[in-house]
Amino acid sequence: GAGLAAAFPVYPVLCLSALLTGAMFVGVVLSPMLGWSMVFYTMYCLVSSIWFGPIYALTLSLVFPRMRGKSSAFLYVATNLAGYGIGAPLVGYLSDRIGGGSADGLGSALVLVASLSAVTALCLFVGSKTLREDLARCG
Repeated sequence: GAGLAAAFPVYPVLCLSALLTGAMFVGVVLSPMLGWSMVFYTMYCLVSSIWFGPIYALTLSLVFPRMRGKSSAFLYVATNLAGYGIGAPLVGYLSDRIGGGSADGLGSALVLVASLSAVTALCLFVGSKTLREDLARCG
């Protein structure tokens, strides 16, 4: 069950991935030159997917074997609802409120939403405090 997840402390990787994802996306939005924006976008693409393996492994390690399918499905639905269902409308709403529909408002809204990755990193760090005990309980 929890062998690899317990042996390798993944939470620093998850926290760092969340912070770097937000920082690289802010670099994409705020970069004054297309070349630098593409460099930041490439870095964003690389670091934004680092969390996939560890978070799904942890999810499957933290539940009983009979619940793995349901927990995996719930995680997929929750992340898609948050990203597509809430993310895009939230950026549009903030863009309209900040800049009245201008490109500057859109950039500011994107930076504001990307800065939420710091909250994600904080939640992952706080959740990591009980990770070993949780893995032992379910393993």
